Amino acid sequence: SVTPLSLEPVDGPYNAARYPNYQRLDLSASRVYHTHGATIIPSLTLINAYDYRNVFTYEFNFTTSPPTRTAFSQFPLFPAIGVTVGF
Repeated sequence: SVTPLSLEPVDGPYNAARYPNYQRLDLSASRVYHTHGATIIPSLTLINAYDYRNVFTYEFNFTTSPPTRTAFSQFPLFPAIGVTVGF
């Protein structure tokens, strides 16, 4: 069975290995409104617009033969809304 002690990071020389190529497209739209002495800026953001599965980290399991590597992804498609208010 797999326990936390059987999963371990793999160390090595600095910059000896690389992750796969990384790509992400972020889109954002905002509009400025001036009202009652304040500036209001609502915004809509779409992070990772084409939902590319970039590798965040790997986990190696050395309890199996051969050892296995599991990749964990970063955020998938992620919408966000926001408001900035200034006086």
